[in-house]
Amino acid sequence: MPTGPAPDLEVVETLSALLAQGLAAGAAQVLLMPGEPPLMRVGGPPAPGALQTVADLVRMPGRSKVKLVWLRALIAALLPEPLEASGETRRGEVTLAGQRWQVEAVTANRSAAVSLSLVNAAAGAPDRST
Repeated sequence: MPTGPAPDLEVVETLSALLAQGLAAGAAQVLLMPGEPPLMRVGGPPAPGALQTVADLVRMPGRSKVKLVWLRALIAALLPEPLEASGETRRGEVTLAGQRWQVEAVTANRSAAVSLSLVNAAAGAPDRST
């Protein structure tokens, strides 16, 4: 089985294309779970402390279900430390599709989920980097 940066690069390129599609639709957040299509939140994030449910998100059109093996490779490519224990959460920031995203990954009984949120949308303030 081949190892090295090539699989990680392919995974990140696929995610970047997915995020670009979400941005074009106005997404401020993308949620990836195995066995489900990618989901996105259009508009701003929920208010701080508000509960968020999958029902608050909409399916990204034209995308098939997320595979667990791809999701695990994505987590390994985006976050410097591996997720080892069930229920463990890791966070980080990455730049993809020309935007800064906060990444949150969590594991649960041989499964995983990844949430990517626009940093400027998550902060509730406009991006002043320009």
